Amino acid sequence: MQVSHPLFGELEYDDYEGYKTKTVVMFTGKETEVELIISETLGTGGIEEEHCQAYEALIANWDKIVPDILQSIIEYQNEEWDSTDYTQSFPKFQTVDDVLENVELTRITLEARPPEYRKQEGRYIILLFNAEWVNDDYRLLSVALINEKVVEVSDQDI
Repeated sequence: MQVSHPLFGELEYDDYEGYKTKTVVMFTGKETEVELIISETLGTGGIEEEHCQAYEALIANWDKIVPDILQSIIEYQNEEWDSTDYTQSFPKFQTVDDVLENVELTRITLEARPPEYRKQEGRYIILLFNAEWVNDDYRLLSVALINEKVVEVSDQDI
């Protein structure tokens, strides 16, 4: 099923993920096409005002958010670096360029609110990256944001 939304444009509905579309963001100086998902899992169904507020805040603050995301990835990678032989096969990240050579932004998921276990309120967004160095099985990295601040980096799809 396709729907049109004034902020998000043409969306395709998926029973599992919610509403989906493609969008282009400037990620570290280059245009990057990513999948945009408006998730219903933490909402009451449909596209809610919280989804719109989260997206608008993300776009308005994108240039301020990206450096924090990249620094958080560096810290996460350095913490996990020697946890397996596989992670040791990659150099420890020292710079943003190290991150950019090893990750690719693939998806932005907007949630209506953070899950209860976070015990926080606010705009909740999850960025998903393809990350070669994470592990042999997933090769993905998730970065969760609440109110445009990084609250978690994980090798799981948060």
